[in-house]
Amino acid sequence: MEEEEPELPIFYLPLLTDHSALSSMTTRIFLLVANLIGILALTAVIIGQWLRERDSHARFEKQADRLEQTATRLDDETKRAGALEADVAQLKEAVHASVQARQAAEAELAKIIAERDTNIATANQITGQANASVEAAADKVAAWEKAVSERDGRIRSLTADLTATRKRLDEAIAELKQAGAR
Repeated sequence: MEEEEPELPIFYLPLLTDHSALSSMTTRIFLLVANLIGILALTAVIIGQWLRERDSHARFEKQADRLEQTATRLDDETKRAGALEADVAQLKEAVHASVQARQAAEAELAKIIAERDTNIATANQITGQANASVEAAADKVAAWEKAVSERDGRIRSLTADLTATRKRLDEAIAELKQAGAR
């Protein structure tokens, strides 16, 4: 077996006359440099992945915030839509009640108008009857006035006749008294 060479520190680079020692040393240095480059490359890859993950995490947090905001807006809009639907339902009920009230008012108004028309017709009939009665009464009053006027004329005539008869009677009594006194 080969003899193992003592391991020399990397910073120790004596002038070696032995070519195998130099070759072993170069291989060692090459391996050390390759190892260092690998470590640096691995470190760069790890740092790159870490930065990408940090960036992904930041984007994820941003998306999570947006998602939470969207969920909050969706919840608010859902509540608002529910409130609007409730308002629409109330408005529909109010309109329905208003339509029913209007129909009831129209029916009541039609009933009142029919009753008024009936009352007007009755009043017109009563007015016509009253006018006929007034005309009949006016005719009767005219007949009575004529009768009273005729009666008054007869009474005056009779009064004049009575007065004339009384005058003649008084004259006859006076003649009789004179004749009885003679």
